[in-house]
Amino acid sequence: MKRFASHYVYISSLGFLKQYVVEINDDGYVAALYHLEEEIESIIWVPGVIRLIPYDCLSENQILTFDKTEIKTVLPAGYDNMDPLKLAAIRLYPFNFSEMKANADTVIQVLTNSIY
Repeated sequence: MKRFASHYVYISSLGFLKQYVVEINDDGYVAALYHLEEEIESIIWVPGVIRLIPYDCLSENQILTFDKTEIKTVLPAGYDNMDPLKLAAIRLYPFNFSEMKANADTVIQVLTNSIY
């Protein structure tokens, strides 16, 4: 299991979550999502945005499109168990934080247990 934190995590149904941790299970799916309140030794910081998207929706058009630009700091109820959703964690970097959108040179990287 690996944990990644970033400036923002994006979920299509919610928008942006500021400074969250994404926990990836051994199968490569997002197992948990929680707010980064303090520095923890086992968390890997990755700059940019981590986008959570269903594995069956991994197309570049969907990954680089952001319908909601709200920034939240609290995860709504109902997101405490991420396992059944089978989400992939995609890192987008560099990212235009002033406009909250991807740059022309944004690189897409799937976060898994085998990197870093």
